[in-house]
Amino acid sequence: MDEQGINWLSSLKEIGPWILGFIALVQVWIIGLWKRLRRGKIAIYESGLIEIGYGDLGPSVAVIGTLRCLEKDVFVKRMAVIVTRKKDGSRHTFRWHAFRSTEVSLGTQEPTKLELAASFLATPAQPHKYNIFFTESAFLSDYRPKVQPFLREWHAFVNAKLQKMGDDFLHRAFEILGNTSVVSGLFREFSDAGKATDTYTTLDRAFYWEEGKYDLTLIVEASNPDRDFTKSWQIELSKEDSDRLRLNVVAILQSMCGVRVTYNFAYPEYWSLDT
Repeated sequence: MDEQGINWLSSLKEIGPWILGFIALVQVWIIGLWKRLRRGKIAIYESGLIEIGYGDLGPSVAVIGTLRCLEKDVFVKRMAVIVTRKKDGSRHTFRWHAFRSTEVSLGTQEPTKLELAASFLATPAQPHKYNIFFTESAFLSDYRPKVQPFLREWHAFVNAKLQKMGDDFLHRAFEILGNTSVVSGLFREFSDAGKATDTYTTLDRAFYWEEGKYDLTLIVEASNPDRDFTKSWQIELSKEDSDRLRLNVVAILQSMCGVRVTYNFAYPEYWSLDT
């Protein structure tokens, strides 16, 4: 080996440890950068049956399942469900309205606990169980003004009835209107006089849940960076499901007038459209 080669080997021996140290430092920096740049992901797992409703807040959807966060924390800013009716392509967007308890009470029936829906942080360490009630904001903005004349007429009807009962009944108005049987009787008389016909027709025409198949897509909107995670399913409503839900139109009118009601729901099975 010539003198130049010997000098090169000598130099390599001197700088070798520095090269290895530099490589190790760069490797650590690259790994750290990759960890900062990588994005968390969310996998959606459905469970139970989907709930389809039609009530005071219009058409509704409730879904139950688990969000599994992968690799990194994900901030969920909101969730939505897009529903498309297969036979005519009619599409409705449902926004989250409330979180419901995922606990099941055996024995004594307790009222369902509701919490207004709000953004949350999903972490890889803890899967997030969800039971979310979705409503259609477009329905509320479109139909609330249309029922105001009905409510004004109802209040005028009740006030006229109370005035006919005399001063004593006026003083006991809250007590009287708190009596379910009395309010039910007043509503029946009000309805028999044809006072509820127009509003009934309006709500009946707005009914969405006809017999047939529907595609549903759950959208989980994440922030920082903004991106969506989705899962799609299909459900089928039978004629019995649709007819039972349509009966809620009367219950909506009764509820607006202070009558205690029980709404009907449909619980169809749903199967994944994602491959």
